[in-house]
Amino acid sequence: MKTDYRVYCKPEEAACPDHCRKFALGDKQYPDFQEFCSHQHSETCSYCENLKNVLDEVEVQIRGSSWHPYSEDQQEDLLYDFRQARTNIFHWKAHIVRRVNQEAAKQDQLKMIAYNPESALLVMDWAMKFQQLRYREKQSDWFGKRGLSWHISTVICSDPENPGSLELQSYAHLFDACQQDWFAVCSVAEHTLQEIKRQNPHVSKIYLRSDEAGCYHNNFLIAAVKDFGQRMGIIAAMIIQSHNMAKMYVTEFYVQ
Repeated sequence: MKTDYRVYCKPEEAACPDHCRKFALGDKQYPDFQEFCSHQHSETCSYCENLKNVLDEVEVQIRGSSWHPYSEDQQEDLLYDFRQARTNIFHWKAHIVRRVNQEAAKQDQLKMIAYNPESALLVMDWAMKFQQLRYREKQSDWFGKRGLSWHISTVICSDPENPGSLELQSYAHLFDACQQDWFAVCSVAEHTLQEIKRQNPHVSKIYLRSDEAGCYHNNFLIAAVKDFGQRMGIIAAMIIQSHNMAKMYVTEFYVQ
């Protein structure tokens, strides 16, 4: 999974159900989150099947009579650790599928932006903390900067003087004290859009992309982005990544 699995998942449609992104990221309970494949899943992957078989064999050995545990509590502890490890493995596998799919969507969007000077992509995230301020900084000084937050926003748009190429601009917002919630993100996004509109008046549509953090994915921020985008004459759209629903389905699919 560290090397080969992500390569096998790059095609959008694959004959193996473990590699088909359309099949793996769909939700069988909600038709709105389904995309049916135009092919049959008639192949199997020996590596994926071996992973499932090994986990099944480990569970059989723990439950079997080939060894004698000290007590039933010891066996239950081993079964609990095994279930947690198996769940984490399949979550990791599902995460790889989602990451490959999101990277493909990002590349498609960048290709569209490269030839559309009116659109831009804004990638947002909170940085961990300030970088080193002194030479050979002490550990106490490093952890003492814990309350100092900074937010990084990178704008990707097309170069008006060179069609087909992209240019990047990064904005850093630093705070002495700040709660990393949706209101702080909303304030940062509004100021960033103001700067983008001032420096690039031709931009009229911006896609906001972030991770799965709660300060980015909530109804308050989605509603606020639409409002301040209209005030500045920019169509601002949040890119919502439904990780949880995809994770639930992919995990269930792989366990089966």
